[in-house]
Amino acid sequence: STPRAAADADSAATPTSTRRVQGNTLPTGARPPLSDMTARNVTGAREVSCEAPGPERPASAANKTGRRSRKAGRLTPVECAGARLSPPAEPRGWERAVTEPYPNTLIFVDLPTDEPDRAEQFYREVFGWKINPRPAGSFYQVVPGQNFKLPDGAQGPTGNLHLGITNVANRRPHPTDEGPEPRRLCRDGHSTRLWILVSPDDDMDAISDRAVARGATDLWRHHYFGEFNGYNNAFTDPWGNTLVLWTYGGDEPDIGDGWTQE
Repeated sequence: STPRAAADADSAATPTSTRRVQGNTLPTGARPPLSDMTARNVTGAREVSCEAPGPERPASAANKTGRRSRKAGRLTPVECAGARLSPPAEPRGWERAVTEPYPNTLIFVDLPTDEPDRAEQFYREVFGWKINPRPAGSFYQVVPGQNFKLPDGAQGPTGNLHLGITNVANRRPHPTDEGPEPRRLCRDGHSTRLWILVSPDDDMDAISDRAVARGATDLWRHHYFGEFNGYNNAFTDPWGNTLVLWTYGGDEPDIGDGWTQE
């Protein structure tokens, strides 16, 4: 017999053991498929796609390789052309994070107005926000600036959420040149409401004062909301949008004289 045949015979006579194949456990003697294989390392286990050579198999025996299932947070074994790939150890935290379904993500919220240029000036002067024309007169991208802070006070890698100022006369995007109906502001009920966390170097009353001086209407000042432990003022902008200004109450909230609370 040939040396290769002898080696195969020795392997067949030896009790089953395992060997490592690109980070996975494969029974000794079982060969990976010889045809096309692709692997993508996501959690430490291989995600294999292959079709074994040989005669066509019935549909019921189709190769199920490439499918991974999860049960109680663990990967189940994967089979490919007779070989059995055992799952790795429990995924580490970051590995599990990349395999969990990612939620639908908020991008930004539009503030409707029928005076987009004036609204751009209002928000830039009241809050000190950077505002980009995209394009001017039609849509403005409001960039509050800087990133969300880490517990130590340093800026983290995540940028603040954006807002939009949109012209109700022709809100874009839309499949038609005219834009959606109605092409006017709706002032007979509640509208968009935004909650703004006030910067430590600014002041709720100062922001309210700047807003009122530019056409806003005070809704309330000096209120404490215990459910979320925060002090708040609120006003409507000249186009009916509501802005709630917020600062945290801290460990021992101090409700001053004349303040309301709930």
